[in-house]
Amino acid sequence: MKRNNKFAIAIILMLGAIFAAAFIMNMSQSEKRRELLESSKIVLRWENGEETLSLEDIRLAGEETFMGTLDTSSSDPSEHQYMGVQLSSILMIYLEADYSEWEKVVVSGADGFSVAYGRDEVQQSGNLYLAYMEDGEYLGDMDSGGRGPYETIILSDMFSNRRCKWVVEIEVQK
Repeated sequence: MKRNNKFAIAIILMLGAIFAAAFIMNMSQSEKRRELLESSKIVLRWENGEETLSLEDIRLAGEETFMGTLDTSSSDPSEHQYMGVQLSSILMIYLEADYSEWEKVVVSGADGFSVAYGRDEVQQSGNLYLAYMEDGEYLGDMDSGGRGPYETIILSDMFSNRRCKWVVEIEVQK
């Protein structure tokens, strides 16, 4: 009986240590995401590096106005005018991206939510945007109940299920 108790205690202590380490690592990552969100910056990552982009950097990729439908679980579908930049344009400028070299782009929000977009979705002209304005106003931050400063909008998704709010990271993956 004593041997079983010692074994159980050892396992509980090991699981506790693993949980504590994971908690500390997550807090560190959450703090980094919060800082990016508050400074309205996005980290663009790829295999060989990363670049931190400001709103001005993003606008340089080719600001566009476009129409999109917002359909949430708590509201009826509504049409809005957005301002943003096609994600493909950002990748072409800052990565000089060769689309044949990667498979997907993973966009992550400050809340830890991530959405993966395939190469074809990103390449499709007029489909996937990084938006920062809706109906002439900035999207607003998390604390004020907004969805910004950045949100991905994929026009081919008619139910708004694959949007990512509070975007802080864009990672290109092979």
